[in-house]
Amino acid sequence: MPLTTSQLYARNVANLLLHLVKDGAIALDFADEITKGACVTHGGEIVNERAKQMAGAA
Repeated sequence: MPLTTSQLYARNVANLLLHLVKDGAIALDFADEITKGACVTHGGEIVNERAKQMAGAA
């Protein structure tokens, strides 16, 4: 039986959180492609290149 959309979404979110959390704390490694692509802002700055472009167009 195929998984429902909400189950697939939940699995993706859970896997992302497992990827971002190390030893019980959020560990953002911006050299990592997944982290870099998933984060939009950090420390009050826009770190995502596409978001930077869109913010500049606004």
